Amino acid sequence: MKDLNITYNEIAEEWSKSRPDEWMRNGIDKFLAYLKPGSSVLDVGCGSGDKSKYMQVKGMNVTGIDFSTKMIGIAKREVQDAHFKVLDINNLDQISTKFDAVFARAVLLHFPKNQISRLLNQLADHLKKHGYIYIAVKMQRESEKGEEIVREYDYGQNIERFFSYFTLEELKKYVTDLGLTICFEDIAQVKSGTRKWIQLIAQK
Repeated sequence: MKDLNITYNEIAEEWSKSRPDEWMRNGIDKFLAYLKPGSSVLDVGCGSGDKSKYMQVKGMNVTGIDFSTKMIGIAKREVQDAHFKVLDINNLDQISTKFDAVFARAVLLHFPKNQISRLLNQLADHLKKHGYIYIAVKMQRESEKGEEIVREYDYGQNIERFFSYFTLEELKKYVTDLGLTICFEDIAQVKSGTRKWIQLIAQK
């Protein structure tokens, strides 16, 4: 399978044209309701920066990271007041700053499940005491494998990507095993398709 970084570099321009579903904006608003104006937010897997821009407009101090150089290039072009950096989630130790909140939508779903606890622990390590984390992943359907490579025509070309799917209880266990307290949970139906998404907000 082609490296995921290469895939997202290739589809970056088309991907950046996609517009967020209403459920996603509602999830961000719920997340932001826990934060004070001026709070520092780490947007992990920020892509082209649309969610960073939304949070910045809402008064947050946003730092966005993504492994795709093309995505970060678009983010810097489109969002003037946020801070963006090319950085893989596996290299979070390169960031010494701790944040009031971490935002991770559609990030963990690109990793095998045997890596989720480690990745979540790294994200939690970058939270200040009592900080909040937002997680959104694709929900596992009945009789569906928990991990698969998806080959499809999307964003103007044939692509393949690795996905992990989760149940609500499974994701909650990953979070609570780290000692985080769940503040909000939601299962949302995406209007543009049949896939449901799980959203969790937890506090350190």
